[in-house]
Amino acid sequence: MKLRAISDLKNKIILGDNLSVLKQIENDTFDLIITSPPYFQQRNYGNGDLGIGNETTESEYLKNILTVFGECVRVLKKTGVIVFNLGDKYINGSLSLIPYKFAIQATQNQNIFLINQITWSKL
Repeated sequence: MKLRAISDLKNKIILGDNLSVLKQIENDTFDLIITSPPYFQQRNYGNGDLGIGNETTESEYLKNILTVFGECVRVLKKTGVIVFNLGDKYINGSLSLIPYKFAIQATQNQNIFLINQITWSKL
């Protein structure tokens, strides 16, 4: 299934691996992308050792979400916006700073820039 036009996507739910589906979408398709990738080693998403979030190292996790992010940038219009909601993780009592590491690498490897950060506080 090659998704050739926005009309192919309008009012549809597409079930599949995010990277595989993104690769089927043409460049410069979306004005806005909002996504929340699985957090690193924090949830069991029922897919065994497969999928983002189940990596054994933080560097593998970052590599995988940066690959997805690259595809998001490709399908985003030049004037578009991406909202990436990433959770952090405490390791030995200290935050691992995954969202910050991601932001630094993402802006170095793509022709994009960071506009703002939002910190969520659960009540």
